[in-house]
Amino acid sequence: MEDFQGKYDGNQIDSRLDKVKDMVGATASGAGAAGLVPAPAAEKRTAFLRGDGTWQDIDVHEPGFLGDNLDSEDDFRTILFNLGFDKEFTLTKAKYDIIASKCEVDIPIQYLLSGASSTYGVGDLKLIKDSSGNIQAMLRSGCNTGAGVIVSYHVMINISSDLTHTSIVTSHTVQSVSNQTKDISLTIGGDPVGDNRGINFSTAGTGTKALMDNGKYKEVQARGDIENAFLDTVFHLASDQPSTLT
Repeated sequence: MEDFQGKYDGNQIDSRLDKVKDMVGATASGAGAAGLVPAPAAEKRTAFLRGDGTWQDIDVHEPGFLGDNLDSEDDFRTILFNLGFDKEFTLTKAKYDIIASKCEVDIPIQYLLSGASSTYGVGDLKLIKDSSGNIQAMLRSGCNTGAGVIVSYHVMINISSDLTHTSIVTSHTVQSVSNQTKDISLTIGGDPVGDNRGINFSTAGTGTKALMDNGKYKEVQARGDIENAFLDTVFHLASDQPSTLT
């Protein structure tokens, strides 16, 4: 303290304290006070401190697992699953209103699927609605169906305010080919239903086969064998040509 007082006179200390008071301190006033900030609010996690020293509330949607009730035809997720996977599903005004009630205008809202009562497993659902009432939904889910089969779904649904709707479904299936091999099968499915593309990956071979562009494996030769075969072919071609040297 003596050393501190020896270096600074009273005027210098007051000057520095004035600057500190402009930066720190709290008051119980909700609007703050000169040189102070509002008192911290316990558990208030949806506000930020503005430059003028006041708290500004912000809207935060915290996604959380909602109790799946996919056995109910009036659950908004059930309706969206039907829209995505059932091409013959008819959307009524009442069901549209159920979905619309879960949306915010021009603000994406996310819901998480716990998979408790869904054959499609754990996932999430994002909804957004424009000022005209058109709704866009993106649904992602996946599950282990057993026997080493893992399936994931990506569904994009567009719903117009006049109740017309379209959907695009893409699925990915990864599974073991059999219990006797270490081969893996990957299937990518899309619209229309049945338009699937599958490929098998062999991971326990001898290193003598390569995957061709038709999705099948073909025996290939080692590089040395290919080079020798090429030289033999060139030699035979040269031998079959008439000599032009004199």
